[in-house]
Amino acid sequence: MLNVHVLLTIMGTLGSFFVVPLNALLQECSKRLVGAGNAIVVQNLGKNAAMLLELELYSLVVKWNVPLVGVWAVLAWCIRGLSLRFGCRNAVRSCAVMK
Repeated sequence: MLNVHVLLTIMGTLGSFFVVPLNALLQECSKRLVGAGNAIVVQNLGKNAAMLLELELYSLVVKWNVPLVGVWAVLAWCIRGLSLRFGCRNAVRSCAVMK
């Protein structure tokens, strides 16, 4: 079984391949509307709020002794649902309309 540190490093690296282009898209699209700086502030506020929520959920999961496989399955299901609902196609399309 993989060491936890190796697994977290792999997850962080792969996550950055997803987050960095989304940040660039956000800055490019919001530059004309509210300015890139304001969009970054709102984005960081949302990220921090989500991080606190995830910390609380993780604390509950540990308290309830939920198996790790169940946590991963729920997380994968949530990410899939969010990506289908708020996919990159919508963001690229709305940015193209603003040009």
